[in-house]
Amino acid sequence: MKDCWDIGEQEAGLGLLVSGLIAHQLPISETVTAQISVLAEVWGEGESLTPQILQCRGDDAWTQLKLIEHAGDINIESSGRADRDAANGCRSPLFGSRPRAGGPGR
Repeated sequence: MKDCWDIGEQEAGLGLLVSGLIAHQLPISETVTAQISVLAEVWGEGESLTPQILQCRGDDAWTQLKLIEHAGDINIESSGRADRDAANGCRSPLFGSRPRAGGPGR
């Protein structure tokens, strides 16, 4: 998505983000879903992306995706990093967290 943003194609990047969330069944919170929906509407993509956004998986699963501004803010030891190539050529890191076996919540 960052590559799209860098060349002024935020709309295309948002489409890639939503497609990737669906393809990889990555759960997101209602707040993140709302943020993506607002961006889609503001950028004139609401009508075309809303059906896909509604297909995104909720955060009732064992992992939760969090939108971040700076990758440096993430503790790599406790987060899993998705393969950059798996996100359709997106070069922006995508992080998700999940409980470790034997840790809290297990």
